[in-house]
Formats: sequence, structure tokens, C-alpha cells
Amino acid sequence: MKKTISLVLAIITACTMLAGLNLSAYADTYDGFTYSVSNGEVTITKYDGEGIVTVPERINGYTVICIGEKAFYNCIDVTKVFLPKSIKTIKKKAFYNCISLNEIKINKDMETIDDAAFYYCDMLTDVYYQGTTQDWKKISIVNDNYRNDYITKVRIHCSNGNINVKTGFQCLNDLWYYFNADGTKVRESWKKVSGKWYYFNDCGIMQLNCFIDNYYLGKTGALETGYKWVKIGSLWFYINKSGNPLTGWHKISGKWYYLNTANNDMNGQMLTGWQKITGKWYYLKPSGVMATGWTKVENNWYYLKSNGIRAIGWLKSGGKWYYMNPDGSMRTANLNYKGKTYRFNSSGVCLNP
Repeated sequence: MKKTISLVLAIITACTMLAGLNLSAYADTYDGFTYSVSNGEVTITKYDGEGIVTVPERINGYTVICIGEKAFYNCIDVTKVFLPKSIKTIKKKAFYNCISLNEIKINKDMETIDDAAFYYCDMLTDVYYQGTTQDWKKISIVNDNYRNDYITKVRIHCSNGNINVKTGFQCLNDLWYYFNADGTKVRESWKKVSGKWYYFNDCGIMQLNCFIDNYYLGKTGALETGYKWVKIGSLWFYINKSGNPLTGWHKISGKWYYLNTANNDMNGQMLTGWQKITGKWYYLKPSGVMATGWTKVENNWYYLKSNGIRAIGWLKSGGKWYYMNPDGSMRTANLNYKGKTYRFNSSGVCLNP
């Protein structure tokens, strides 16, 4: 009888303990989303995908209410996100470093956007908010050290008006865009503004200090023309009156340069160092200028003719004889040549020519 009573008490105790547990809590995956369920509500904890993302309102019958901390962390190929009306909270660093994200749709019932939720979303330009401008201001947006400026300083499109929405040039998250009179972003095309040409990539970002369609865009983004040197990173190019890079041999300010003829991003790049061009070797100084005469490269001396071609074999210079090795370097060691031994001093001068 005592054993029966003890067993019953043990069962009652176990049931009491289980009653205090949330048996509905678990984690699973669905269509690229990893999520957790607690008390019948879903939190998205991770996403594995790219492009345009539509977050579902319900998963397996449970309502999705939250984008969890770091859920989209480093999803660098996600471009647009559509959140359902059920989402109430976007947790800390939820979209951290989503560098390709340029648009997001947020429902009017959003309550909280935690700190750094959109930190380093450099391309984010437009938020489509389904509530009013007044509703937007009611959202608790945590912005410690301005880490949520990535969403508060962009263009907010609300149901009754807009915030930060302008036309023409607009700088958002330190990147420049151009918005037409109808509010559309110029993308993947040239745009002439106030007599100057600009180019905007597929995300709408104005391109700076680069070549597009073989035209040079300066540091202001405007197409530049005129015969002049331009520097992109550590590379130098010389553009013509139309803004195209010159290629091949060119005499500039009385000096010869060779500009890359490769049909790629390096087209027109000023070359330096040893270069084999049409079967002949030339040395282009660090300044790009073609070397002539005696030239020391590293620890060896070479002689470049007046046309820049590297000399090999016997060479008479300044009334003295020298011998240039097959690689063009000046010889100082003895040379057996056609049955005779020639001696050279440390300066390369032949002592018995």
C-alpha cells in the first residue's frame, strides 16, 4: 500500500514539474529560414538565401512575430526584404552587414527595431512603411552611437506621405544616388545632369573614379575629358579629349610611356618595370617614363638604346667597349668569345677589346 502511495505521489510531482515547462518550444527549418517556436509564436533565427526575400506570416500554423538577433547576419546577397504584418520586433543586428540590401517593407504594427539592426546596410535607400508618418515616429528605434542611422536617415515611404524623400541627387549612407521627378531611382544607366554625364549601377549608386564603357568618371562622379593623367587606386591612366584611356606608345610632355593594350579593366594602365613589347624588351621607370642609356635595375646595369630597346652583345659607349649578357645585364666576368678571352673590370669596361 505504501509503495502504491509513493508511486502516485511521484507521478503527481512529475506532472507538476512538467506543467511548469513550455512544451511548445522547439526549433526547425522552413524554406531557408531557421526558426524557433515558443508559446505558439515564431522567431526567425537565421536565413540562408539571396535575392528578394519574403518572410512568411505563418509557419506550420504558428504566427511569425520577430526577426531574431543576427537572423540575416552577413547575408550579403539579399537585395530586398518583405516583412509580414505580424512582425512586431526586429532584434539587434538582425540585418547586420547585408551590404546589398536596398529596399525593405515594414508593416504598420512594428513596435521595436533594436540597436544596429541594419548596421552596415550601406546600400539601403528605401523603406516602404505601411503605416503613417505619425505611426513611424512611434516605433521604438534604438540608435546607440548612430548605428541605426542606416534606416532612420534613408527614404521612408509612408501611407500618407514620405520622410527624407527628395528628387535629384541624394546622399544616403555615404553613397550618392539620383532620383527622378517621379521618385524612381536611376539604375544601370547614364544620366545627364546640368550638362554633365554620370553613371549609376544596378543598385543606383553613382560611380566614382573609374572607367565605365571606356569613359572616365572623376571623383565627383562626372565624366571628365581633356588630355590628362588620372589615378585610380594606385594605377595611372591618361585620357584623351573624350575621356577615353589612351593605349600603346604615347609621347607625353616630351617623354615616352607605354599604356596597357589589354582589353580588360587594366586597359590603358600605365606600365612600369620590364616589359616585352612586340618581341623587344624595354624598361619603364617607376614614373612610367621609358628608360634610355645606362640604367641600373636592382643590382645590375643595363643599356637601353635611344629607342628604348634593351641592348645585348657588344656595345660601344663613350668610346669604351662593354658586353651585355643575353638578359641585357652588363658583364663583369671574363668572356670566352670566338677563341679569345676578354677581361672586364668592375665597371664593365673591356680591358682587352
